[in-house]
Amino acid sequence: MTPSHAVPAPGRTRRWRVPPPLTRGAELLEGADILREMSGEVAVLLWKSLRSITLWASANPRELGELFTEGAEQRRIAEILVTEMDEELVEPLRTFAAVLGQASTMRREPVALACRQVAQWAMAHDYSGTALAFTQAAALVCPADAELAHEVGRLARAEGEYARAESWHRRAIMLGRQTGAWEPYARSYVSLGNLASHRGNFPLARRCQIKAYRAAKRHALGEVMGMALHDLFLIALDSGEAATAQRYARQAFRAYGPTHDRIPYLAHDLAVLWMREGQFQQALPVLQALMPRFTSVDEQLLVQANVARAAGGLGQVELFEQAWNNAHNLMLLPQTAPRRAQALLNLARGATGLGLWDRAESAARAALEQATMRGEAQIVFEAEAVLSCAQTHHHAAASVSAPENQLPEDAEIVEEFLQALTTVGAEA
Repeated sequence: MTPSHAVPAPGRTRRWRVPPPLTRGAELLEGADILREMSGEVAVLLWKSLRSITLWASANPRELGELFTEGAEQRRIAEILVTEMDEELVEPLRTFAAVLGQASTMRREPVALACRQVAQWAMAHDYSGTALAFTQAAALVCPADAELAHEVGRLARAEGEYARAESWHRRAIMLGRQTGAWEPYARSYVSLGNLASHRGNFPLARRCQIKAYRAAKRHALGEVMGMALHDLFLIALDSGEAATAQRYARQAFRAYGPTHDRIPYLAHDLAVLWMREGQFQQALPVLQALMPRFTSVDEQLLVQANVARAAGGLGQVELFEQAWNNAHNLMLLPQTAPRRAQALLNLARGATGLGLWDRAESAARAALEQATMRGEAQIVFEAEAVLSCAQTHHHAAASVSAPENQLPEDAEIVEEFLQALTTVGAEA
């Protein structure tokens, strides 16, 4: 963790201005997610502790001695002693209680550590809002820590709080530049690029990822280089720049290294590119190699649907039927809800490749309904196109790729990814 009061790099004569980040989303009450996610006395203790810590962290140093009433620490300790809770919470709550009685002399680092311990406990119990609240408290306690600022942004983005995420990532970038914390600096640029892509602002997304890549390269951050290149690949993919996308995919593979845990996701995204170009024979073996690598049911759904799409494009009826049935079984599980629209769209595309017009129309219509309900504009647009294709009985793409559509060095890339997936799979 970066020191809470890090100094600028040698030779710098001024501090960068860091705008205050957003500290609340849509909730009306500070720490409301704690009370929403949990119940009982533990939730109330955590909520009161959070409010005390954030108040202490933001108070004027001259006013710390009068911040809390006399005896507040002893009263809080008494509450802790009579409340049943997980053992991991006892010491952090005692640390928070100490702040009530030692506000003027308490060191910030132990309090920030206690906040992180509660956040880790919360994540382990799927209390994501509580984890965000206490990670943010840690960042407020140690306001010069770029790593903590980045972590708040990451958790806020996972919660769908994009404005709060952006404000904390921008803070992390400024703090990283100010204190020389280059990894959270570069990672925050990756995250800002992701947020820009989510909004469809690809020029801004590209600029952010290039900045992330340059910083990561300059400071030998191989994983972050891979992340930036992977996202540049996705930007090129969404922009219809197939050759550029494939070049970035190769560079990302090199930056990650063949054993990195992001390689399966990069392989999946590259297979999607090949299918968009009608090169189903390139995509299918990679997708099949991915099946044992994805363990969560939502990821399995996406792979099965893409296998159906590739099999349909290649005219492999038996494989298409198997993947179609597997995908539909997975869609019955509640965990797969976020992926259903995309999966249905890919099933519709596979059925179109085989001329199964009724099934293509049914899947495309279901994809359209799901995407409309979830506000997934891009899938709505693509589902409408596939639905129109199915209704008029025209192929959306050639069932097999023509030689002139081949992207350069495809065979070599396929071999590299298959080797990496097989090797890592065997090691796992």
